Amino acid sequence: LTGGGDRFGRVTVVINGEEGTICNRNWDSREADVICRQLGFSTGEIYAGTYTDVAKGKVWDTHFMCTGYENDLNECVLGGWELATRWSCEMHKDDVGVSCYSNVKLTTLSGRSGSSGAVQLYKNSRWWRVCDDGFDDFTAKKVCEELGFVDGRSICCSAFGVTYTDVIANNTLHCDRDDKSIIGCIKDKPCNSSFYASAVCFSNYSIEENKYNFSLEKKDSGHVKVDHYGITGRICSRDWDDKDALVMCRMSGFSNGIAYQHSESTVLEVIRGPYWLAGLNCTGNETDLMACPHNDRTDLGNCSNSNIASVLCYNGTE
Repeated sequence: LTGGGDRFGRVTVVINGEEGTICNRNWDSREADVICRQLGFSTGEIYAGTYTDVAKGKVWDTHFMCTGYENDLNECVLGGWELATRWSCEMHKDDVGVSCYSNVKLTTLSGRSGSSGAVQLYKNSRWWRVCDDGFDDFTAKKVCEELGFVDGRSICCSAFGVTYTDVIANNTLHCDRDDKSIIGCIKDKPCNSSFYASAVCFSNYSIEENKYNFSLEKKDSGHVKVDHYGITGRICSRDWDDKDALVMCRMSGFSNGIAYQHSESTVLEVIRGPYWLAGLNCTGNETDLMACPHNDRTDLGNCSNSNIASVLCYNGTE
């Protein structure tokens, strides 16, 4: 793999003694699984990020027909290697890339992987959501280090919303100082909370722990967006009322406002992010939502079936 890191990047091959890349004309998640397994990982997916270098050399094309269970691309049915002739292939614009995983990954509800999301553990040849019992910041850091980051923070309570992937019922994930890998962090304890754990990973140690930036979906209305750790998220609608909305609207330059609850299904996942706050209990006199009693990422409570805190702001007494 080139143009990325130890576990992700552009796939390079050597055909007839010439090194080159592969055009992704017939490449899907099954081929990604196989190439990652061939490289010593458990599973993989198509890489959707950018590359850190400029690709050079030949671009090869073939028709892959993998089932996804092979251990080597050579075990798949191939249509024969030939030089790519499509312009986008020739210019390395469609080079195949993969992200490979051994034991853990972070995913959003759509299945996209990245630097934040629900923690998933690879066990018995499938991915499971990790129970949030015992999942703390040190464990999140260990997860993030395994994914190539330097630090991380935990988020409790199924923060990315309802999921249809099973939570491991008979294991939890909690790392101690002497655990050398994530596998050593798996504990034989039942999941009592039924919530899944989430994490956000960082590429450096410059983390602003207490910085929250608030904005609205629209100029004067919509769901409240919360930017924390560089990730845009939301506020759980549990206990969200007009007093909380009034404070948010004043922060946005309005004199008044009322609360409502925004359905999760109407907000694109790519912009809604995790729940960062819950249980807001403003008096209405505060100048900032963070001055109100609230629960943060460590104690969100049950928000997995909640709607998103939203406001309608206005001036005067409309």
